[in-house]
Amino acid sequence: MASIEAALYFAVFIAVAATLFAAFTIWLWMLFECVMYEPDEGPSRGIWLTLMFLIGPIGSLIYFCFRRRERIELYGE
Repeated sequence: MASIEAALYFAVFIAVAATLFAAFTIWLWMLFECVMYEPDEGPSRGIWLTLMFLIGPIGSLIYFCFRRRERIELYGE
């Protein structure tokens, strides 16, 4: 019985670690995209960077879902 509990705890640990790694990777990717490709004109870049730093991976997902597609359609990158 103890080995089943240990295996379950290990599986939960691996799942949480994988989720945290994915969130961190997406956060870094969106920060890089914003710094490199967001246009300099207007406050857009600063607002998005502030949002991503304050909210973290959730802010990066918001950027990915809403602004990234719009920026690619407008500027082609």
